[in-house]
Amino acid sequence: MTNRKNRILCLILTVIMLLSGTFTSVLAYEDHMYSDTELRDYSQELAIFRGIGLFDVSRDVHGIVTRAEFVSMFNSFFVHSELAKVLGQKGLFTDVKSENAADIEFAVNNGYIGAENNGKFNPDGGITLNVAMEALVAGLGYKYVAEQEYQGDNPYWTMAAKLNLFDDVEIKDERYPLTYGEVLVLFENALSVDMMFANHTSEGVSFYVAEGNNVMRSIHKCTEYKGIVTATTLSDLYGGEAVVDGYVKIDEKVYAYDVDTTELLGKAVKYFVKQVGSESKLVYACEDYDRNSDLIVNSDDLQSYESRTYRYYDENDKTETITLKPGCSIIYNGRSNASALISESFDMLPEDGSIRFLDNNKDRVYDVVFIEDYDTFVAGIVDSTAMTVYDANDNIRRFNFSTLFEKGNLILTTETGKAAEFKAIKAGSIVSIAMSADGEYCRVIVCNTKIKGEVKSVGKDEIKLDGIDYKVNLNTCPTVTTRPGETITAYFDMNGKIANYEISPRDAEVVYLINADIITKAFTTDLKMRVCNSSGGVEVLLCDDKVYVNDVRKDITDVLAILKSGGTTVQPGLMTVARNTEGLVNRIYTVHTGTAETCHEEAIMQNTKLESNYKYMSSTRSFRDYKTILSTSCKVFLVPENPQNAADEEFSVASSTVFENDKAYNVTTYITGGKGLLSTYAVADSTLRMSTSIFIVNGVSETLNADGEVYTSIKGFFGSASEGEICVYDNAVDVESVPAHSTTVSGKRFSVTPGDVIHYQRKTEGGKTKVTAIQMLYDIESDLYLGRNPQNADANAGGNWYMGDVWIVDSGYAGIVMNGGQELISQTPIGSSFDPVTAENYRLERVSSGTIYRFENGRVSSQVLAGKPYADIVDYQTSKNNYSKVFVYTNAGNTHTCYIVN
Repeated sequence: MTNRKNRILCLILTVIMLLSGTFTSVLAYEDHMYSDTELRDYSQELAIFRGIGLFDVSRDVHGIVTRAEFVSMFNSFFVHSELAKVLGQKGLFTDVKSENAADIEFAVNNGYIGAENNGKFNPDGGITLNVAMEALVAGLGYKYVAEQEYQGDNPYWTMAAKLNLFDDVEIKDERYPLTYGEVLVLFENALSVDMMFANHTSEGVSFYVAEGNNVMRSIHKCTEYKGIVTATTLSDLYGGEAVVDGYVKIDEKVYAYDVDTTELLGKAVKYFVKQVGSESKLVYACEDYDRNSDLIVNSDDLQSYESRTYRYYDENDKTETITLKPGCSIIYNGRSNASALISESFDMLPEDGSIRFLDNNKDRVYDVVFIEDYDTFVAGIVDSTAMTVYDANDNIRRFNFSTLFEKGNLILTTETGKAAEFKAIKAGSIVSIAMSADGEYCRVIVCNTKIKGEVKSVGKDEIKLDGIDYKVNLNTCPTVTTRPGETITAYFDMNGKIANYEISPRDAEVVYLINADIITKAFTTDLKMRVCNSSGGVEVLLCDDKVYVNDVRKDITDVLAILKSGGTTVQPGLMTVARNTEGLVNRIYTVHTGTAETCHEEAIMQNTKLESNYKYMSSTRSFRDYKTILSTSCKVFLVPENPQNAADEEFSVASSTVFENDKAYNVTTYITGGKGLLSTYAVADSTLRMSTSIFIVNGVSETLNADGEVYTSIKGFFGSASEGEICVYDNAVDVESVPAHSTTVSGKRFSVTPGDVIHYQRKTEGGKTKVTAIQMLYDIESDLYLGRNPQNADANAGGNWYMGDVWIVDSGYAGIVMNGGQELISQTPIGSSFDPVTAENYRLERVSSGTIYRFENGRVSSQVLAGKPYADIVDYQTSKNNYSKVFVYTNAGNTHTCYIVN
């Protein structure tokens, strides 16, 4: 039957994954599912009963056996059928058909099976394990003794276990209905049980059991013999030739027997021969439990093998020894091979597997040694056509199974015991191969069980994943490189060990710590950190109960103390944080203060701290200290002078273009992972901050401020639909000659007029907000769309607002949402009449969140349209006086905002 150890192990892994909620995919064993091995056993059990001349079931292995069917099988098994026809009453149960009445009422009257509580038999109900056990115990003659000797809740279960009736049967709830596969196993287990008989004398009734008085011998008139299975279709016990299909060799005699006896090789058996006409026919062979005893030692417990002597650890970690007798048979991975045994060409100490020592004559000396030695590896390249698998860790090492497959000597299963096709092996699968010494037979177990979770701790040969310790297969994972706090996907071998793992893409982010504190409420105590993230937004991060600070696990009180640098207040500054699958911060790396060689790859370390005498050179992105060079992707955190008391909008992140050529700045730069010379992060004063925004123009005029300064006032509506004003001083920007925000009309200039949509940049200098650039997005005078983003690093930075396309309903096309120059929504026509005007016109499929703002007659009104498809926007437009333009905006891909312009 199926290896229950592997099935139970996989069931445990499945339960763990279901509880954690992090599993990806697993082949789990379920009680109602049968592997191909079990289906094969079912067909062989049917062959056994056909050979004996008993019931011939044609139902599927999954089918539920009814109470009426079980009684019929029971009477046939104990040869009661003819007697039932004579003695069985008819009419006792109103719900029993006439053709079943004799069988059922005979079984009920003789105490083999009872009626239901309502006085009816319920013939179509499923037979339960509890009822079946009681019937078999009674049929074998043990019912009275069971009731006398075992006074517990269910004496029949206790007696059934003693008689080995439960062997290879999954113990379920007693009310669970049994399938045909399970019922046949029960009947097969009952075949070799010695029956109990009553002896009636004048002094009373006594019970006795005579050896050999089993069902086969006493009832079915078979002759019982005992012997050793010396050859099967797979192997000979002593290295000779195996028998051909359909035969078995017991001692020195070969019998025709159409049942797989592979698992009986070397074992003492009871076998039954029945006279069929002039032919003596082997009808049943089974293990003789009284003569067989074995000891299984797992490979992890083996110490050594020398001069035919094994040393191993027992269950108490005490060293024991076993010395093999001369002539002891060695079965290596299913087959014996005399020449291989003499040269000892195979390993007597399996690295991954077990050894089973078998004593088949109770002389306390082991007669046969079964070595199960698996070679486990991670599958790399898989060629399913050629049936070849390469080792992912050694591309030269490969295994080809085509010849074994053609000979029928390749057994391939999953970790649950279910037969599998070769295509079950794919890149990343954990494959375990048990090849015989002569290379003529191979068992392959392919495992695709995996769990995704957070690493809590790491040892030399184990990983704690989401609170559960897992052993690591050191043959496939010789070194464990993952660290606490990382999220990994672990791949398991057939023994439930982690054989391989993948570290999830690192989600570490450099942030600027503003402040932190421990907040205690009714039942919770949390560490919260206010930070400016790498996109320039300010957010509050919640920490896990335990946080790894520089790879050392800390309580949140210790974490806060580290953030205070030994003082009484939190010290603002850069640090690296990572979050777990729940979004909680579980790893922090402070600015590294050691050498570059000891800096963690995700941490940062200070490169230089520049004063105002070092000027910036824009052509080389360097300062005149001759060593500080900013990388092309350098992020500059612009931080106010007193960060802990500053508002969120005073923080931002910019690119190196924030620095102007040949000007001096106070700036601190950092490098990542201690590697290289280019600075990847910098911290500078927030007065350098340059903001960008979308603006719908409602009016343009020359105006005096309170100080008498002349400026150009551009009034209108910001991206949030709030009304406001842009002030352009000192002709810093030529409002009458605004450049296009598009590469398709480079060089063209536009004047700003009411109804235009513009994109502007501003920064604060000397306490005054200064507009540094204005670019045209939509020019109402020429009805020209200019929505492409400027092609430079600053414009492509995430976190800024940019315009996408314009949706013109009459023309049948819509805009693509854009962020940092990246297209976020695919091109699809509105309807069959869609005909894009230019290659720049794309399809807007969905407004993921936000609000539609209507600009009309100098006013803006709004309507929430969150999460609705484009069709709703079309309907909304056409029902509101056919507004013809929709402007689409996005901020870091998070919020899509539309403007409808009449």
